[in-house]
Parts: sequence; structure tokens; C-alpha cells
Amino acid sequence: MAGDDPQDLRICVYEIAKGAFADRFLKLRLEIPSQIVNLASLTDASGARVYSDAVAPPAGPLSIGELKAVNERQLLVIERDNHGDDLPAPRSKKVFLLDLAQAAKHDGYVSKTLLLDLLAIPDPTGVGGDGDFFRLPFYTIESVHMVDEHTLVLASDNNFPFSNGRARSRSLDRRGPLAADDTELILVRLGTPLDADPRLLPAAAR
Repeated sequence: MAGDDPQDLRICVYEIAKGAFADRFLKLRLEIPSQIVNLASLTDASGARVYSDAVAPPAGPLSIGELKAVNERQLLVIERDNHGDDLPAPRSKKVFLLDLAQAAKHDGYVSKTLLLDLLAIPDPTGVGGDGDFFRLPFYTIESVHMVDEHTLVLASDNNFPFSNGRARSRSLDRRGPLAADDTELILVRLGTPLDADPRLLPAAAR
């Protein structure tokens, strides 16, 4: 929101019993400043600008791809930079485990622990064919789901055929032709199991 630190995001609290949002929020400190919503680009069904006086903000380098519950106190969050589709190389694609219970001790900030660096996933068996690490470098990494306590599935929205980001690795100049991703879904095995609420797992994993 206006006046917030661009490296902070608000996590709104919804109280199910009351059926309404609480008058408080938690805060997530990002690795780098976030992308600010461009109100100047929002239009209604007729094409008229919704916020006629809004000015487009500078493009921030980071976006949130997903926020997913693990249990009543923990969440998974994807933090990703906005590179991968354009010429600049991607630098930051990560999954963190957030702990909401720690917010009261840290001025409303949730604690976060790095769970996965998607640009350097250990690959000892060489599944990815790229040395010791597998990489998921795409801009639109938008989903993370628990398969079981040890396994996550991550998904990239390839936006094919509208995004030429999918062609960057197909040619030396990273300019084309358009092609769908080689990798859209990956399964990642975690060394330490998540404290997953069974109700949030697929039926086969309960």
C-alpha cells in the first residue's frame, strides 16, 4: 500500500469465524524490493482507466508467485524476479517457508526460512542434464503444492504462444523462435519433511 516499504508485503488476516478480514495484518520482508501494482494500467470493461490520475510506478524486480498454507501457522511462498522472459538473466527464484507464529515477536514480521533455490536445486543423479544442479529459471513460476510431507510440485505458466521467454535458451541471441517450455512441472524431494496438515494433502498421501 502507499507509504509501505517496497521490500515489505502485507499478509491480510481473514477471520473465518467472523466471515471478515481482521483489522490487522502481518508483514513479509522480501529479499529485494517488490514490483508495485501499476494502477495506471487498470481499465474497466469499456476500456476506460479506473484510476485516471494514477501514474505508472517504476518496475520492481520481484514478484510473489504463490502463497500456500502448510498448516495453521506455516506458509510456502514463491519469490521470483521478473527476469527469464527478457534478455537479462534470471537471478532470484526461491521458495521460502514462513512462520506466522513468530510475527508477534518481530514487530509483525513473519519469519522465513529458505526451502528451495530454484536456480540451484541439487541434482546428484543428473536428471536435468546440467551438472550438479537443476534450474527452473522462468519468469512465471506461479504454483507450489504439497504432494506429501517430503515432496513439492512446482509449476510454471508458459503463456505459450504469447511469451518469447520460452525461446531464450533455444538460440544464441535469445530472440526466438517461440517455443513451449521444456519443463513446466517439477517434483522436488525435500530432505526435511514439512509439518503438513493432512487436510491440505492429496487424499492418496493422507
